[in-house]
Amino acid sequence: MRKNFVSFEALNILLEAPIREREVTVYGFPLSLGIRTGKYISPITKTSKPSSGLIEFPTGDNKKLSTFFLLDDPSVSGFSGGPVLELPQLIGTSVKAVWVNVHRIMGLVHGSVLDKTMTGFAAIVPSRFIKETIENAPGLTDTLVITYDDKTVWSKLFFKNGVTWTVFSNFKKNGESQEMGSLKEGNGTLYSYDETGKLEEIREFVDGHLESLKRMKGN
Repeated sequence: MRKNFVSFEALNILLEAPIREREVTVYGFPLSLGIRTGKYISPITKTSKPSSGLIEFPTGDNKKLSTFFLLDDPSVSGFSGGPVLELPQLIGTSVKAVWVNVHRIMGLVHGSVLDKTMTGFAAIVPSRFIKETIENAPGLTDTLVITYDDKTVWSKLFFKNGVTWTVFSNFKKNGESQEMGSLKEGNGTLYSYDETGKLEEIREFVDGHLESLKRMKGN
């Protein structure tokens, strides 16, 4: 089961900038690329490194003093509003390295801060403010039934205030039950499959927040 790219639980809830030693990747549809104009659609990515901690300066639209962090390259038109993610990667030295295997949404692209030569930085709104915006909006608290294209039941999940909370079932396309994971009341694992029944990911949650994500080989 794989209906969305990343889950809400991957949202970093702390007011912080990314670690400068870790690269981040921006997703969007710049220059009208990747949008559905033919048979295929795909988001475009751009990888950068953080250039600052938290910093305050006026926004580009209403000039209101706001909090951002910067990336070392300017943004490109079409990335605005796109998510900025820390992706699974090795950090450390060749002697001692740690594999960080959680997708963390660190913020959304606001725009760029440029000088007269059009050189500058991308300005990113920290994800903490995204969390606050979502929390101020009505959240889904209900059982969600996900189906295949032929309307047969794929999986049943309970969401609490918009957070994946409990998994009830997971089925193959032929109706046969498949491993769903142990997620209950915000804690445990959630198994995700593609439509052929191939296991793609195992997500582990703690108190409703994504703690780790394991991608199967070949995905």
